Amino acid sequence: MEIWLVEDGKRTGPYQAYEVRERIERGEIDGETKAWHRDQKDWLPLEDMPAFATAFEEAVMVEAKGISSPPPLPSPTASWGEIWMRLAARWTDFVIYQIILMGGFLAFGRSPFAAIQSPWFLPAFVTILILFEAAALAVWGRTPGKWIAGMRIEAPDGRRPGVLASLGRCARLMVMGMGLWLPLMPILGHLIAAWYLRKRGVAPWDAPGTTVFKLPQIRAGRVVAIVGTLIVAYLVSSIIAFTAAMRWPDDLPPPYPEAIKELREELKKAKATDPGE
Repeated sequence: MEIWLVEDGKRTGPYQAYEVRERIERGEIDGETKAWHRDQKDWLPLEDMPAFATAFEEAVMVEAKGISSPPPLPSPTASWGEIWMRLAARWTDFVIYQIILMGGFLAFGRSPFAAIQSPWFLPAFVTILILFEAAALAVWGRTPGKWIAGMRIEAPDGRRPGVLASLGRCARLMVMGMGLWLPLMPILGHLIAAWYLRKRGVAPWDAPGTTVFKLPQIRAGRVVAIVGTLIVAYLVSSIIAFTAAMRWPDDLPPPYPEAIKELREELKKAKATDPGE
């Protein structure tokens, strides 16, 4: 049942019945707040609606007996299992993006290592990641890694986040969580994010409240899936990187070019002396 409310002279909602009850319990709305759903002809005070009358009756009984209200709920905290799952999903996403990027360079006969040395590479790479992830969140509510891990990102109303909310979240994540991919900054970002999650139960990039992270339950199958995908993705990425290194050794920083050339010579000699040839 979808319920609309009148708050400060404005219509808000729709809310589910349990959301209205939670707001009543938190004291955000009272019995005189006008409400409507499609089975009603007119707006009615919440205390006059059968679905919520008991909530106000319970409050009156508690007050009459002089019973103090229960203490505030403890601050939410993320479990270490959730933190490790989020980390695995994040790096699965990154390695998948790396495979796409390096595979694209190979497909067009270009050296990925030469491109990485360009001063424009990192800004372009980060911008593309932000735009891609924002589009994925706005359309599907998840990235490849989050989909494998069973995670999703929502707006506060439970729907998929809008474009601006998705862009804001992804930009904050790249800055606070990945440190714009500058040396050692991702490690620092991960440590700060883990502390923040343990302390407040929410990641820094979700703290503004425009997006909500959802992980219904950590299941063994999901753990196996995300860890297995991450391992396979790393293997594929390593193979692509090795292929590119063998093809363009001079684009690598020292001492790798000489080492690659020596390896190529050894492979040629081994092939030439192979009796099976």
